Amino acid sequence: MLSLNQQLTVGQRLQKCVSDITSVDIYVPLAGVLMLGTSSVVPEPLPFTACTNGRDVVYGEEFISAMSDAEYRFLILHENYHKLGKHLFLLDHLFRMDAKAAGIACDHWINLQLIAENEWIMDNVPNARMRWPDGFAVMPKHGYADPKYKGWDIPKIFWDIRKQQEEEGEGAGDGEGEGAEGGFDTHDHEGAQELDSVEKEEIARELETAIRQGMMTAGKLGCQSNRALQELVTPKVPWEKVAQDWTRQVMAGKDFCTWAKPNRRHLGQGVYMPTSLSERLDELVLAPDMSGSCYHLLGQWLSEFKKILMTLRPTKLHIVWWDTEVAGHQTFLQDELDNVELIMQQINPKGAGGTDVRCVPTYLQAKGIRPTACAVLTDGDLYGGWGNWDCPVLWCIAGNPNARPTIGKSVHIED
Repeated sequence: MLSLNQQLTVGQRLQKCVSDITSVDIYVPLAGVLMLGTSSVVPEPLPFTACTNGRDVVYGEEFISAMSDAEYRFLILHENYHKLGKHLFLLDHLFRMDAKAAGIACDHWINLQLIAENEWIMDNVPNARMRWPDGFAVMPKHGYADPKYKGWDIPKIFWDIRKQQEEEGEGAGDGEGEGAEGGFDTHDHEGAQELDSVEKEEIARELETAIRQGMMTAGKLGCQSNRALQELVTPKVPWEKVAQDWTRQVMAGKDFCTWAKPNRRHLGQGVYMPTSLSERLDELVLAPDMSGSCYHLLGQWLSEFKKILMTLRPTKLHIVWWDTEVAGHQTFLQDELDNVELIMQQINPKGAGGTDVRCVPTYLQAKGIRPTACAVLTDGDLYGGWGNWDCPVLWCIAGNPNARPTIGKSVHIED
């Protein structure tokens, strides 16, 4: 006698697993996202597994036929978390730099989240162990889920993977090698880039609308909230995308290579080659506003510091604390900057007076500091204007949507 799964067509089984997912409280908000784009099963043999371009999802028939329903549900959730997080769009700069490492970093983050959610479901959903004795969502073989990455964000995981590659002499990845032997899906970055800016913006709007409507429905039904979904759809600042665009402008036309740190991939061949620094910003100044109106934002500034440092990866960092004058100055060199957590422990904020950002460029000029770029964190309530700068400036403005800098690029973040 045929099992239920053997009696179902591939399309029916997909719909059954989607229905299973949306029957669980914490995934009710995901219902709209699951319906966005197309989800299809194609008669492709292994090694093809599953793939998304950020909108559409394709599953390989041979791959899913060998899966249990618990594994299939995990796979569906995994692909849709890629969609929900807009990974192939917001993390475009990481995929361009090293598609394989970027894909692995995304997979670690998603899989660890789904494993934790499965544990919650099995412990909290009534009769869960009777309904799903093997687990509600079980990670398929070859999935990436290193416990050391619990609590890390994707850029931090990415740079840790890159560091391991350098230490092991592997060099940058090109996106090959994912799938059955390394991770259980692939990431169609090229396909995502074929979408024009209008299509990407439309997808982003549709995703946000779908998840907000889903969360409203979940709230009305009294469903358990899902913090991961909330964080994915409402990040404070899309630093990866902002920094990508800004860094491209700053570095345009420059040749970033150094002989100080040889490329390990060539040492075994007796060839001494420089290491490319095209992925790093040279000398960066972070200038947080420590005036009385901003002091309460210190915790948020520190959070944004981490995002900036892990995304821009400067080779030299100056932190200039200011109010009406420069109240403190800290400098960190490249060897220290490889450990962002250690940097965060050494940060020593100073100030709490008025607000005059003009003191920062004046101070830099007086000290002979000529940074590649400067990021200013402020509420934009400035005395005396935006200052005269000798370098590109990124203004990170909190709680003041009406602030419009007259120089540089700006991004508004929630207060």
